[in-house]
Amino acid sequence: MKRINLLPQEERVKASRERGLIWAILILVAVVVVLGLVYVKYQTDVNARQDELNAIQADIAEEQAKIAELSPYAALQSQRTAMTETAKAIYQSSVPFSILLQELSLVIPENVRLQSLQANVPPTMLPGSHGRHHVERPDGGAP
Repeated sequence: MKRINLLPQEERVKASRERGLIWAILILVAVVVVLGLVYVKYQTDVNARQDELNAIQADIAEEQAKIAELSPYAALQSQRTAMTETAKAIYQSSVPFSILLQELSLVIPENVRLQSLQANVPPTMLPGSHGRHHVERPDGGAP
């Protein structure tokens, strides 16, 4: 069967133009919808990241408040560390006279008695002095 178009030529051009215009409008609407969806997706991502940032900043504020609350204990800890170091220095610089006398008793004959004993402590072994010389303790240990 042969197809017959009863519309005049001007009407056919006008109808073709209208169909093209409708397709252009549909494509434009589709592009706007897609751009709107992309905008909504990225805006949702930005809002989620902003919420995450706000939560992290709140955590940071809480931790800083805890740090401020515990700062006196940090001072106590540093004081304790300094006292420990001082005690170690005193212990390392002390002369163990009990060990010294015990070893001295091993080399003195049994029939000899001491009337007096004098000990000189080098200045590098005195508490508070940080001499450059390495001094061995009488018990054989390092200071």
